[in-house]
Amino acid sequence: NPTDLTVYKLSTLLDHAGNTSSIALVQVLEYCNQISALIEPTLLLFKTAHPIQDSALRQALDNNIAKAIQGHIYS
Repeated sequence: NPTDLTVYKLSTLLDHAGNTSSIALVQVLEYCNQISALIEPTLLLFKTAHPIQDSALRQALDNNIAKAIQGHIYS
C-alpha cells in the first residue's frame, strides 16, 4: 500500500450485503475510500511540512471515520 491512510476492505461486507443496512454501510465505506483518495495528496504535503503532527492528524481522521461508521451501525 503506497499510502498510510487506511484503505477499507469491502469484499467481506459485499458478501454480506443482503439487507438495507449492510448495503448502506458498504456505500458509506465506498465514499470513505473515495474521500481518502482525494485527500491523500494533501495529507502527503502536510506530512512533509509537519512530520510530527502528521500521525495525530491521520489518527483523528481515522477516528472520525470510525465514529461515523459506528453512528450508522447503531442508528
